[in-house]
Amino acid sequence: MMPVIAENLSRLLLPGFALPVRLGLASVLTSVLACSPVAWAGAGAAVLASGVPQPGSISPTAPAHPAYPEGPYQSALLKPGKTLSLKEAVLLAVRNNASLKTAYLERVLDRFRLEYARTEFQPQGSLKLASSTRRDSGGQSENPGSDQGTNQGAGQSIKQTSTRHDAALDLSMALPTGGRINFAWEAVRDAASGNAVSNSGAAQSANTRNLTLQWTQPLLRGAGSEIGLLNLRQAEIAENQARLQLRASVSATISNVINAYRTLIDARAQIGLAQEALQRSRTLEGINQTLVDTGRLGKIELLQTRADIAAGELDVIQAETNADNARLALLKLLDMDLLSDIIPLEAATPAPLRLPDESEALALAQRQRPDFLALQQGLRAAEIGLQKAKNQRLWQLDLVLGTTRNQQSGADPATARRSNSAALQLTIPINDRSSQLALSAAQIDSKKVALQLGEMQQALRVEVMNALRNVHNTRRQVALAEQNLNLNRQKLEAELIKLEVGRSSLFQVTSFQQNLKQAEQTRINANTAWANALTQLDLTLGTTLQTWEILLD
Repeated sequence: MMPVIAENLSRLLLPGFALPVRLGLASVLTSVLACSPVAWAGAGAAVLASGVPQPGSISPTAPAHPAYPEGPYQSALLKPGKTLSLKEAVLLAVRNNASLKTAYLERVLDRFRLEYARTEFQPQGSLKLASSTRRDSGGQSENPGSDQGTNQGAGQSIKQTSTRHDAALDLSMALPTGGRINFAWEAVRDAASGNAVSNSGAAQSANTRNLTLQWTQPLLRGAGSEIGLLNLRQAEIAENQARLQLRASVSATISNVINAYRTLIDARAQIGLAQEALQRSRTLEGINQTLVDTGRLGKIELLQTRADIAAGELDVIQAETNADNARLALLKLLDMDLLSDIIPLEAATPAPLRLPDESEALALAQRQRPDFLALQQGLRAAEIGLQKAKNQRLWQLDLVLGTTRNQQSGADPATARRSNSAALQLTIPINDRSSQLALSAAQIDSKKVALQLGEMQQALRVEVMNALRNVHNTRRQVALAEQNLNLNRQKLEAELIKLEVGRSSLFQVTSFQQNLKQAEQTRINANTAWANALTQLDLTLGTTLQTWEILLD
């Protein structure tokens, strides 16, 4: 019987080899299969004594490597651990996060844009001051006392100095009705002295003052306060959208920091789980060693236990690596020193709270979600653009009223020249398709934004429903995971007792250990999933800032 089994095994193991090779392997397998269980135990002991690698050992045939330090890797410059609560992490992110700093700087410019738009109905203009001097000389002046036709009494050289001072003020102010007031004032003083001016050379001067006031009021295109205030309303909408965008950025950053903080908690908990699993494997090795010493278990059974110990050591190293990666990710979000060692204080399990029903949650999201509110503001901006485009299709009819006053120096103020004017100016565009194109574009933009708003309302309802369901389901998973963990602990304890009295096997105990490790991991994942579901619900409803008591300007 044994030769037949050996021959079949040789065919399975060496299907492509020649017949003599298979026959040689078959003879070896026949000898092995003929051994008694005692011989098998002795062979196992010999294998353990000679060829079973111990955990952490290096095979003699392995390539040589430089010596590495034992224990987990740590930077030599790593600073001592610093405890950090979740609230502190959130506040640090709001203050230090690099992306938020950029958003804060942009908000400064946004506020200035609004202030600039509000100056539209304030007087604006310029003041101009100028002064110039000119001196002329040369040539001969005629002598008044000389006889005509003779050269007696030749005149003296001509000298003249001219000075001019100018002052001009131009002011213009837009009116909420769409009109505009223009004011212009100019004063000029000319002074001249020298023998070219008078025989005595005395200075002479002349002053001129001009004043102009004009009021222009549109009657069709651009007329009325409803049209005149559109630019200011657009600026206010842009400011509201910018503020909502900042709220969305801060809320998203807070959510990312919370998730990173909980990831660090989970990673540190993984180290504890891996170390506990490794300790259980070592405890089981001690039990098995006792059974081997008493002859109730073959030494070859220690192979599985030692393999579990080696795998546990690998799990500890991987858990430590994951924890350091999570630490660096959180420090990057907080814009802190990467050499800081953070010790989270809070567990990932949140406190129970009353959840709103679907209608309450949807109404709250529509009032609080920054992106939804920003899209509503965008619809208002599109409607304003459409209103402006329609108004631009009208003819340009303006009423212009003006007055001008001119006064010379030395003149009686009552005799100053005055002129008043009134005019109607009509401008009719001919074959101008640009206004029609602008109107069509504004109509399409308004319809597109309205469609996007309707689509977002549907998407928002789906997000709210998903968020509420996830919170409810993850809360149930926490309870079930806790129950599963307790049952797996009891199973393992009972199986270890059975193993000590010989009523169980090493395979069964190892399997239960793996089940317990998986149950512990499931419990951690369930707690984190529940906490993250609550955070996502806050983000979905737009209440993240209120939850963490963050006030933004």
